[in-house]
Amino acid sequence: MKKHDKNIRKVFHKIHKGHIKSKMGFKRMKNLLNCENLKLAKNYFKNKICADFGCGSTGAGGLNLLDLGAGYVHLIDLDKHIKNPINYNLKKYKGKYQIDVGSIENTPYK
Repeated sequence: MKKHDKNIRKVFHKIHKGHIKSKMGFKRMKNLLNCENLKLAKNYFKNKICADFGCGSTGAGGLNLLDLGAGYVHLIDLDKHIKNPINYNLKKYKGKYQIDVGSIENTPYK
């Protein structure tokens, strides 16, 4: 992992950790991404292949994309400890997502 990747991850981890600790944190993070806020058609994500870059340990963005109808979601983060919490939060979507550890500067996706 590159030094700037580590520094960026450290900053965002601190911010997200604070959000998640609050009572409404996970729900708030999950609901930030929606068609209304993004000014998109209601079914914009339906059956599309999407990605959550810098997904963090909860996978809230990926969960939201799947809830919005995405057909498949790629999740990637720098932290190797992300897989178990994300798998738990996305268990109802088994087979509809992939979790990878790495930098968004060099993704394993087409």
